[in-house]
Amino acid sequence: MIKSRTGILMGLSLGVLGFAGTFVGLGLDPHRAMHAYLVAFIFWLGLGLGSLGWLLAFHAGRSRWVVLVRRALEVNAATLPIFALLFLPIFLNLPSLYEWANNPAAGSGDPLLLHFRAVYLGRGFVAARAVLYFTVWSAVSTAMYHWSRAQDARPTERIYTIRQRFWSAAALPVLALTIAFAGIDWVMSLQAGWISTMFGFYMIANAIISSMALFAIQSAWLQKTGRLPGQLKETGQHNLGKLLFAFTIFWAYIAFSQFLLIWMGNLPEELVWMLPRTVTGWKPVAYFLLVGHFVIPFVLLLPVTLKVRPIPLAVVAGWILVTCYVDLYWLIMPHLFPEGPQASWMDAAAFVGVGGLASATWFWQASRSEAAPLGDQYLHDSMVLSPP
Repeated sequence: MIKSRTGILMGLSLGVLGFAGTFVGLGLDPHRAMHAYLVAFIFWLGLGLGSLGWLLAFHAGRSRWVVLVRRALEVNAATLPIFALLFLPIFLNLPSLYEWANNPAAGSGDPLLLHFRAVYLGRGFVAARAVLYFTVWSAVSTAMYHWSRAQDARPTERIYTIRQRFWSAAALPVLALTIAFAGIDWVMSLQAGWISTMFGFYMIANAIISSMALFAIQSAWLQKTGRLPGQLKETGQHNLGKLLFAFTIFWAYIAFSQFLLIWMGNLPEELVWMLPRTVTGWKPVAYFLLVGHFVIPFVLLLPVTLKVRPIPLAVVAGWILVTCYVDLYWLIMPHLFPEGPQASWMDAAAFVGVGGLASATWFWQASRSEAAPLGDQYLHDSMVLSPP
C-alpha cells in the first residue's frame, strides 16, 4: 500500500495555490486565464482517460505480462470523477473561451450547417454531453477499480476477472467515441467554422501516448522503491518500451495525416486553423513537436537495451510528457494569440492547480489498495519473484 498522507496534503496545497492564482488571473484577464486552464485540464484529463483506455485494452486482450504494475493504471483511471468537478470553471466561463457561447452559429458556410452548429453547440446540449462523458468515464473507471480490489479480497473467485474482461471489451469503443467527441466539443470548437475529421483521433493519440509515458514512469518508480512483491519480467518491461515506441509513431502518423489533408484540400475554412500554427511565431513550436515529440523519442526508443531498462525508459517517458503538454498548448493557445506564443504565470498556476488536485485524488485512491493486484491469479506470470 502506498503511503498517502503526505501526497494528499501536498497535492491539496498545490491545488489550492494553483486555483488561487487562476482565480486572480480571471480577475485580470479572463480569456488568458481560461485558455491556460483549458490546456491544463485537457492534459491532466488525458492522463486519466488514456490510462483507462490502456486498462480496458489489457483486460480485453487478457494480457498477463502487465498484471504486476496494472494497479497504477487502475488508480490513474480512478481519478476521473474529480475532473467532473474541475470542468465546472470551464462551463461557467464558456464565453471566455468559445465564440459559440454567445453565438452558436458563429462562422461562415452552408446555412444548414450553421443551423446544426447552433443546435449542437447550444449550452444545454453541451452540458448534457459533458454529463454523459463524465458519467461514462467515472462509472467505468470506478467499476474496474472496485472489481480489482474485490479480487484482492477474494482471490479464489474468478467472477471479478471475468467481469473486467467482458466489460472492458464492451466499454473500449464507447471510451474512444467519448474521448473523440469531448475533444471536438472542448478543443476543436475553439476555431469557429473549422472542421477536421482527424481531430478526434488526434485527441485520442495524445491521451494514449501521454498516459503510456506516465505508466512507464510509475512502473519504474514502483519497482525501484520496492513497493511491489517482485520485479516486472524483462519481456514485460520490453513490452512497455515497445508500446511507448509504437504509439510515438502513431501520434506522428495522426498529426501528419491531419496536416496532409488540410494541405491537400487548401480550403479557406481549414487554412484559418493551420496557418497561425505553421507560418507565424508558432512555427518554431511546430518544428519542436516534429523533432521533440517524434524524432528524438523514435531514435532513443529504437534500441532494445533502453526499452528493457526501467529508469532510462522513464527518462524518455518524462520527455514525452513534456512534449504532450506542448502539443496541447500548440493546439489551444493560437486561438488566443495567433501571432505567436506568449507565456504567462497563469499557465503555471492552472497546471499546478489542476495537477495538484488530480495528484491528491491519486494518492487517496492509491491508499485504498495494495500497490499490486495481489488477488489476480496471473500475478506470478508477470513478475520475477523478489529474493527471500
